[in-house]
Amino acid sequence: MNKVLNYILLFSSLIFFNSCGDGSCNVVPSVSVYSQLSQGSNPEAFVVGGSATLAGGVSGILVYCSSMTGINYNFIAYDRCSTVNPEERNQVILKDAYTIQDPVSGAEWLLVDGSPAKIATCPLKPYVVTRVGSIYYVQN
Repeated sequence: MNKVLNYILLFSSLIFFNSCGDGSCNVVPSVSVYSQLSQGSNPEAFVVGGSATLAGGVSGILVYCSSMTGINYNFIAYDRCSTVNPEERNQVILKDAYTIQDPVSGAEWLLVDGSPAKIATCPLKPYVVTRVGSIYYVQN
């Protein structure tokens, strides 16, 4: 009976330590990111609900305008590299106003925070968006 219990504990431990919850979700490689977004070069992003794709990151960058406060736009940015089979570098796309999708695997993430919604177990890699004058910078 003790051997069975030991095997169950060992198996449970392996599952726990191999799960995504303990920092093992850094599946998208870290690369230096410093991209620009401006109303002149990306007018489609400068409306609430608008988006743009930029060069950079591992598989490109998806930028989404989530809201506007006064004259400031609030952007969310993610690497377009799917966290499902990241070695394939499949590019995620904006599915709708709430969801990002990997068209290859069918995985989905919530737009608001990049958390997995369907199939995926790891969140999308986020980037920071800051404003200097009329230019917005996407960086890590």
